[in-house]
Amino acid sequence: MRCSKLAVAIAVFMFLGAPAWAGESKDFAPKNGMFTVTMPAGEHAAPKRILTIGGNKIAVEAFESKVDNGTLFVGASIGIPAKVMRDIPADERLDTIGDAIAKSLDGKAGDKKDITQDGVPGREFQIETKDGAIRVQLYAIRGWVMYAFVQGKTKDDVSNKDSDAFFDSFKLSDKAKELFGRTRQ
Repeated sequence: MRCSKLAVAIAVFMFLGAPAWAGESKDFAPKNGMFTVTMPAGEHAAPKRILTIGGNKIAVEAFESKVDNGTLFVGASIGIPAKVMRDIPADERLDTIGDAIAKSLDGKAGDKKDITQDGVPGREFQIETKDGAIRVQLYAIRGWVMYAFVQGKTKDDVSNKDSDAFFDSFKLSDKAKELFGRTRQ
């Protein structure tokens, strides 16, 4: 009895444990084209969000998906005015913006680690809230901030294979990488 290559591939894929939302996803890219992310199947929404940085209220373009177990996946982009960015020292921007994101989610930023994507530096950090845990990945290029987060009831909800697959799909665009390259010149 011969097995087709497709049948073998499906069996291997199922054995390795695909994320629960594989194949049932929706791609999101903000209007500014700075990144893409694959949102899991669930209740999709594009809520109005505001981030306060240095007393300035800044609109956030966000897309979110809430899955059956209540875990929330979010991809977001912010255009921060130059006058606001000038007030934040370059070496403090990721932490300052991360703290603003934590505050907007009624939490406190905890463990942080540096990350990179194609040479663009970023930061990953955990946020603890009274209702659970949040894991965030954040990049800032000039006045643009791109971030994704997973919010769940427990730390395991934000550090499992579904969360990892979500963050793996969070990709800075060629436009963002080119802008970063011009910034460094």
